[in-house]
Amino acid sequence: MNKRNGLVLLASLMVLAGLVALAFSLASLLMIEHRQHEAIRRGRALRMASENAARLGLSELQAGLGPDVGLSYESSPGQLVAAGKSAQVKLTGEFADGSLLCRWSTTDLSMAHDVAARSVASGQASAWARTGAGRAKLPYALAESVSPSQSVALGAGGADFFGMASNPAYSWQVRGLLTDPVNGGWKKNLSDDAVMASELGEAIGQTLPSSPFVSSAVKGYPLIRIEDGLRSLSTLPVLADFRLSLGFFNSRSDGRHRLRFHGTVVFWNRLTVPVLAGPQGKMFLVEITGSPEVTVTNLETQNSFVADLDDCPQEDFGIVRQGLRERGLWFWAEITDASTYGMARRGLLPGEVYALVNPAPASQPQGLARILTKTTWKMDRATHGPGWKRPEPTVFLPTDRIEITVRFRDKVGICLRPYAGEPSRDVAIADYPAKPLIALENIPFPDFIIRTNGEDYSREDSSGYTIEERRACLRVRLKPREMTELWSAAAAGRFSSPRWNFSEPVDAIEWVVDHPVGAALDVVDHDASPLAGPLWDLHPNRHDAAEVGAFASVRLRDFPSAPRLSVGSLRHLEPSGSEGWRESLDSGFFAAPLTAPEPGVVSHNPFLMVAGGGVVAGSADAARGLYVVGPFNINSRDPKAWEAFLRAAEGPWKADAGGPFTPQELLGPVFFTRPGGASLAKWGALSSVDIADKPAAFLPETIFAGLTGQQGVRSFDADNLTELARKVVELQPSHGWPYPSLAAFARSRILERALGDAGINRPYASVASELPIHLRADDLLEAWAPVLMVRGDTFKVTGRAEGEGGSSVCELIVQRVAEEHPTSHLGRRFRIISVRFRNR
Repeated sequence: MNKRNGLVLLASLMVLAGLVALAFSLASLLMIEHRQHEAIRRGRALRMASENAARLGLSELQAGLGPDVGLSYESSPGQLVAAGKSAQVKLTGEFADGSLLCRWSTTDLSMAHDVAARSVASGQASAWARTGAGRAKLPYALAESVSPSQSVALGAGGADFFGMASNPAYSWQVRGLLTDPVNGGWKKNLSDDAVMASELGEAIGQTLPSSPFVSSAVKGYPLIRIEDGLRSLSTLPVLADFRLSLGFFNSRSDGRHRLRFHGTVVFWNRLTVPVLAGPQGKMFLVEITGSPEVTVTNLETQNSFVADLDDCPQEDFGIVRQGLRERGLWFWAEITDASTYGMARRGLLPGEVYALVNPAPASQPQGLARILTKTTWKMDRATHGPGWKRPEPTVFLPTDRIEITVRFRDKVGICLRPYAGEPSRDVAIADYPAKPLIALENIPFPDFIIRTNGEDYSREDSSGYTIEERRACLRVRLKPREMTELWSAAAAGRFSSPRWNFSEPVDAIEWVVDHPVGAALDVVDHDASPLAGPLWDLHPNRHDAAEVGAFASVRLRDFPSAPRLSVGSLRHLEPSGSEGWRESLDSGFFAAPLTAPEPGVVSHNPFLMVAGGGVVAGSADAARGLYVVGPFNINSRDPKAWEAFLRAAEGPWKADAGGPFTPQELLGPVFFTRPGGASLAKWGALSSVDIADKPAAFLPETIFAGLTGQQGVRSFDADNLTELARKVVELQPSHGWPYPSLAAFARSRILERALGDAGINRPYASVASELPIHLRADDLLEAWAPVLMVRGDTFKVTGRAEGEGGSSVCELIVQRVAEEHPTSHLGRRFRIISVRFRNR
């Protein structure tokens, strides 16, 4: 019995212990559950508080940015400021939410380099944008290829596959609106013809979009000169040398007095693109006005005649019929070499110096002819006895002394008229329908006398005359200059005037007028060697573009060729050093519409992305329907971000094939100084041209000099990029930072100073600064203009909540869209494109 009770008691105690343990377990579980619920509650509170902080930051961002006018910058690291016309708002703050401390901050993602921009642009690049010509005009290089993982990241909108995106100097999927930070509203689309005409003037604005000027640059452009205030659209070559070789003689075939003449002209096309001649290679009709009066006298008989070279007789002389057009002297300045080297027709190659002699001595050695008078003399070569008498004064003997007196009653003029058809025989050449594009007026040639004998003055027929037998030469040429002075004057436009008045000292000082008799003794009719000066041509009347050093080639001036991507291309319409175009950096852009549809492509600028449906890139209001991919805020104070932006120019590039050397491929970051013509073939080069800085330093002097005049691209070491980025940031406080506009950034001259301090052009310090090898601030501004801004449109708003139990971070990526906020003073609406929470 006792034994049974003991077992019961033991069992009871065990049950009781179990119940106690169960009670303790249940109590522990309840406590844990309570704590878990409390943690969840606190987590939710933190999460909600961080989200509230982020949304507060977003509302403050919306209010702080306001309308389109303004800028954003970091007053100190992490302290973003939005500055409008009248106020500056710090886009950071904190507040208490019960026991929680909440903070919010805003980051302008455009102050870092968008690591995805190149890949996005590659996916929507036009066929042209993928060419060497397109590469030269893009803000920076396209990605060579987009990997499958990058495609996933781009499609999903996540940066996970782009490791660099987590670096503070980099950002992800940044977009920008095409708004004007100075005047507000949308930027003007200069690709719209009406907008361009209103901005550039009717003449230039209507000409640039016309068919001759929207073809491929390699095809060349016709002769034109349009001036509208500060701007001019000119493809005129520089007239470097003009000669009119004159030969006077009597022809025994008919006894009439004749003039034979050749015209010699040296042109320099200082552009980076070809300039085209008219049909059959006729570039200009050259008219000489104010031609002299010529008196030919037989001193033995005192018989003479007087002829005015501007008023040769109009008559049918049997073999020759002289009409009204032959009253004066004129000839064609034409490109006789039939090769076009990719041009639409014959013309001057980029940078080419071309010497022409017309008529070509090889095919027509006697030149052009004018019969000077109806009066004839007869040459008597018979042997006569002592009692012989001259039958009449017009008979002359081989031993007679002949004097040719040339008197300029008026000063001479030279008019170069573009081709407008063959001149009518019965219309004076002064009435040729094309107006002169280049005119030299009031040239003061001195009177002169030529003495010869009857034998020399007479010949069997006029065809026996050759240019080497000229008796006089009217020659006017640009004043010889040291090479650096020549390039400086040419870059400043001093040789590109359409009208030179030699009565004005400021014009006359640029030229040399040779004495007509002395000039006739110069048997070389063009500068045929680099030893003669910077402007030379080894072979007159021939390009010989595939021959090494066949002609001088210096490409000083670029041309705003189509498709135009950057408002910086407007600088090529203004004089060298002009800054007027910089004012358009904030107010205008080029939408660069396609000329032929391509699937998935809206613009030749692949850094423009459609923001909404129905966008027509060529329309006046295209700005509201486009985003800028990967914009960069120039107010960034991060040298690593600037360096990343500079390094985005990295990619392979090669010019077009052509010339004596195979073009070389440049790798790494490349920067273009003459983007419109950088990709064109380097005809007549002395060596391979497109060369990086390091190997260029080891070239022989002559070859190095040729390279500096032809090469419009630079490729230098990564260390130079790092130093340039560092200098930009270092100089910002002393050069106007923060910048309220792109124009203010340009006016600050910070880029000029940074390029100098970083030694970017030091390898070429020995050559003229006007040559295309030098990289300038304007070159960078032209390249970057499509993606530069002073206020971001893509931001990261971070809300942080801290309190008992940890912290929570809410990150909102927001972008401004074209839609106006219902409250008008708040500007354009923001859209949240991603949300991310991080709890600790």
